[in-house]
Amino acid sequence: MALRTALVDSFFVARLDGTVGREQVDRIVTEARDGARTAGKRIVYCGVNAPGLELPDAEMRAYIMRRAYDLLEHATSLEIVMEGDGLKSSLLRAAVRGMITLGRTRRPGPARAFIHANVRSAIERTKAQLSLPPDEVERRLRELDLVH
Repeated sequence: MALRTALVDSFFVARLDGTVGREQVDRIVTEARDGARTAGKRIVYCGVNAPGLELPDAEMRAYIMRRAYDLLEHATSLEIVMEGDGLKSSLLRAAVRGMITLGRTRRPGPARAFIHANVRSAIERTKAQLSLPPDEVERRLRELDLVH
C-alpha cells in the first residue's frame, strides 16, 4: 500500500494506491495539519484514490468519517478524487457521495466534501483559494507523480 503526499501552494494532495488503513488515515490528518502550518492558512485537501480501489469495511469507513472532521479543522474543503472512467469507478464515486451525505445527516454542517473523477476538476473547483494558476498547480503535481 502506497501513500504519497505533497503540498503545492495551499493544495495538499494525498495519493493512495491501495487499501486504506488507520495508519494511513492518521498520517494524512497529521501531514495535512503540518501542511496548513506551512501554508500559513487552511489548505484545500485533495485525496486521490487510484482506479480499482475497494471500499473499506464498515468499521474503517466509520473511522475515516470520524477523522474527516479532524481533517476539516485544517482544510477549507475535502476534494475526493476517485480516478477511473469505467462503471466500477462511477459506482464507487456514487457510494462515496452517499457516505458523505450520510455523514452530514449525523453531523450537520456546510457541504465541504466534493467528489471528482480527476484532480484537474478539484483544482478548478478550488482555484479561487490558490495563489498559483491551476495549470501550474497541476504541472507541479505531475512532476511529483501525484497526478496521472
